[in-house]
Order: sequence, then structure tokens, then C-alpha cells
Amino acid sequence: MRETPKRKRTKRWGLWLPLILAAFLIFGGAGVFFYPAVSNFIADQSHREIITTHANLISNLDPEILEQEWQEAEIYNESLMGDPVHDPFVPGSGYAIPDNYAQTLDLDEVMCTLEIP
Repeated sequence: MRETPKRKRTKRWGLWLPLILAAFLIFGGAGVFFYPAVSNFIADQSHREIITTHANLISNLDPEILEQEWQEAEIYNESLMGDPVHDPFVPGSGYAIPDNYAQTLDLDEVMCTLEIP
């Protein structure tokens, strides 16, 4: 008797299945291996864009407005003097972030940039 076409298809599928699984494992492993490098690259690009935008905003800002913002920051810092250090992010600590914290030096949601050599 002759073999039915179903058996041939089953045999062909049996040959392709290990190759498909191996390809998925290889690509999955490569994805896991390269994920940190790719995510760091994307984060660095985003940070560069934010820093460039902030630097352009500050350099084009009117010196009077910049001085006014500086004075507001000084006033805010003086309001904190004598207050013990608390962690406002600990739930139930009894200390809340001051209302004017977000407005202090908040020209474009960036307060400063920090460069570590």
C-alpha cells in the first residue's frame, strides 16, 4: 500500500519543528543578551535630547527671569533650614513634600543636569 499524504506532511512538519524551535531559542537568547545594550542606547538618546532642550531653554532665557527663579530657589532653600531631614517618600512617616517643591526651578521639568566625569 501507498502512504497517505498526511503521513508525508507529518514527516515534513517533524523536520521543520526542531528548526523553528531552534530559531526561536536563538532569537530569544539574542534578545535577552542584547536587551541591556539596546535599552541603554535608547535611554542615552532620550537623556541627551532632554539635556539639550534644557540647555537651550536656559541659554535663551532672559537674565531677569533667571535671577528671579534663582531668588525663589534661595527662598525655598532657606525655608528648609533648621528642619530635620525626613524621607517624604516613606509612607506613614508623617512628612509630606512641600507644595512649592515642584514649582521651584521648574522651567521645563528639569531642575539641573549632573555630569560625572
